[in-house]
Amino acid sequence: MKYLIKEWDRQDPNLIQDYVSQFDLGEQIDYDADFILAYNINNELIGIAGVNTKLKLPQFEHIIIKPEYQKTLTGVRLMMEIERFLKSKGFDKYVSYILNTKEYMQEYALKWKMIPFNYTDIGVWFCKTI
Repeated sequence: MKYLIKEWDRQDPNLIQDYVSQFDLGEQIDYDADFILAYNINNELIGIAGVNTKLKLPQFEHIIIKPEYQKTLTGVRLMMEIERFLKSKGFDKYVSYILNTKEYMQEYALKWKMIPFNYTDIGVWFCKTI
């Protein structure tokens, strides 16, 4: 599948909010994060990934993909681009906090070679060196 992957240039300030409003996520979105966008060949936005680079150690925040693209390589491409983006900004690692209610996301984090380093009652902190 062909993708167009690019950084969000913020020219359309409502783009992320409009995209996220299609989904019942049950979590707060950090709209100030830096986002990487994935479009299909029809120029339809099919996925986003966000990372907060305003912290000492960047924090991966979100990956939201349309259901019909969730079993494709869209998520892998977005994660690769997030890591490439972070490297271009001078970072060599990042963290992510994943709630225990999102166990499937914790499993993805482990598959992505993220290392759990701290556990709380409601979630797990992961770290990855890139």
